[in-house]
Amino acid sequence: KSILTDAEGRFAIEGLGVGEYSIEAKSSGFIITETKCVIKCSHCVQNIQIELERGASLTGFVIDKSTGFPLRNVKVSCPLTVWSAVGPFITIDSEENIKGRRFGRKERLTNSFTEQDGKFNLSAFPDGTYYLTASIDGFKTTNNEIIIKDCKNVTGIIIKMEPIGTK
Repeated sequence: KSILTDAEGRFAIEGLGVGEYSIEAKSSGFIITETKCVIKCSHCVQNIQIELERGASLTGFVIDKSTGFPLRNVKVSCPLTVWSAVGPFITIDSEENIKGRRFGRKERLTNSFTEQDGKFNLSAFPDGTYYLTASIDGFKTTNNEIIIKDCKNVTGIIIKMEPIGTK
């Protein structure tokens, strides 16, 4: 089920029965955040606050190493860590009884395909070291290390792909 927030960031998920649910919040330029929730009574109304943090973007171009020409439709991917609540989750026994949560993380792959001019853009990265992978038929897959500090965007990345069959 997918819903949008209102202008003030509020949301409502209606019709959920007793059970365990995962709530994923995402918005352009922000780090994807996931919260898990256990509902133990179907008539409970609960306020859940999810805070999104701004993330950095990675922007650059993919070119043919032998000719220098841009490559289009190259898949540029990067593992991205998503923070999420893990057991005991947020447990709702009644409207007044909410138990605590612990946080963990999971890896998710984020992708972009290059445009006509070879440009790619990936967004919503927290600080850290990442490994961009570029792949397309007819070229060797490349891996490039990128470091994000102080949540600053990284621009001007040039990925040079070598055609298969060249040394």
